[in-house]
Amino acid sequence: PRQAPVAAAASAPAAAARILVVPFENSQRETRLTWLGEASAMLLADELNARGLAAITRDERVRAFDQLHLPVAASLSRATVIKVGQLLGASEVIAGSFRMTGDQLVVEAHSIRIEIGRLAQPVTERGSLKDFFAIYDRLARRLSAGAPRITPAAAPPPPGAFESYVKGLLAESAATQATFLESAVNEFPGFDQARLALWDVRNAQGDHAAALAAVKPVAPGSPFAARAQLRTGLSLLETREYSAAAAAFTRLLDPQILKTTAPAPSRLAPVLNDLGIVELRRGASADAGSAVYYLTRAADADPEQVD
Repeated sequence: PRQAPVAAAASAPAAAARILVVPFENSQRETRLTWLGEASAMLLADELNARGLAAITRDERVRAFDQLHLPVAASLSRATVIKVGQLLGASEVIAGSFRMTGDQLVVEAHSIRIEIGRLAQPVTERGSLKDFFAIYDRLARRLSAGAPRITPAAAPPPPGAFESYVKGLLAESAATQATFLESAVNEFPGFDQARLALWDVRNAQGDHAAALAAVKPVAPGSPFAARAQLRTGLSLLETREYSAAAAAFTRLLDPQILKTTAPAPSRLAPVLNDLGIVELRRGASADAGSAVYYLTRAADADPEQVD
């Protein structure tokens, strides 16, 4: 049996008001700021979600770009932006640009209503480059008409660590990805998002011991704990530590954990599927029913998942 895909970050609820934030344009083509185009989309989407707006996650956006054969950090025409938004079921797209004016970073954003293709008035914020987190926080506040945060703001990583993280996501080779992501984690050991991304790279390389080491330090109270736990189980499964893998997956069925993760099918199906695979790989008899039980529950939880 094939292993179900790792559960992605929590999906925004399906609603008419879904928002797609695309990478911002590097107006002055400054090479040192190339990473900020992707960072703009990530930061702004996160800030909008923190205010209760249904911004589309980076994982969804990357998959859509891949379907349309677009580079992840591409600067897109308005027509292409609208096409990506339609593919993702968005009703609004936010695009923008950034530039340096002296020692000030100037960021401009505008929204496009997909059904009419009309640009709203642009919103501009500025500040020191090292304060880019605050710039995007203010930008999100204005774009959301002052909506208050519904989730508390976590302490951001150091700017240098975040820059390394984004560069790691954008790097073309696995070796370069790992170098940047390890740099981010070394600078800020509590950078759980970078740890999850590093796991993805090491897992794709087949280095399951290194993948496990990347996510093991994620604390149980972290917002990313459930995703780290799932990845821990997958690494233990690949290193044939079946009892430990089963325990890791079973912990993910705890109702207290499930309340903080994605909607039912995406949070349950991969876990149940992987529990079935554990049973098969450690030699459980299919007649005993344990593997069949878990795989049947997985299929019932998400009937559209072909794996």
